[in-house]
Amino acid sequence: SGRAVAWATLGPREDFPAILSSTKLKPQDGVEAWALPCFYVDPAWRGRGLMAALLDAAEARARERGAAVLE
Repeated sequence: SGRAVAWATLGPREDFPAILSSTKLKPQDGVEAWALPCFYVDPAWRGRGLMAALLDAAEARARERGAAVLE
């Protein structure tokens, strides 16, 4: 049907102001960090490995773009 059943938000840490202002997630000097602040799997599709696939794809994409850390 073309309907998304899982998605994730991923990008450089500086793209997420709430993370930048966090007192718990401090940036590391000189380390290219990316964030994965939001992900979702439709309840009807859970238990099929989609979360693992999302996390694997997010890690690969972040590394391709130069990230040393994925938060």
